[in-house]
Amino acid sequence: MSEEDNGGIDPNIIIEKRKLECYQNATDTSNKEGLFCPTWFDGWSCWPETPAGQIANQSCPSFVAGFEPNSKLNQHR
Repeated sequence: MSEEDNGGIDPNIIIEKRKLECYQNATDTSNKEGLFCPTWFDGWSCWPETPAGQIANQSCPSFVAGFEPNSKLNQHR
């Protein structure tokens, strides 16, 4: 079963799983040149490390009723 088809699983369980995966997959920015915003989980989506001043995009999560997964979320970091 995919998280997109949660089959009645509590959304909080899905969110906690996504948060854990987000930070487990984060990369270390300490040895990169320039300024980077760190990986950040906003409660719905995982935002990857992003160079300062750049815009990061994510698809809306499909496990939330009423969210359109083809829409985009933006973060100016």
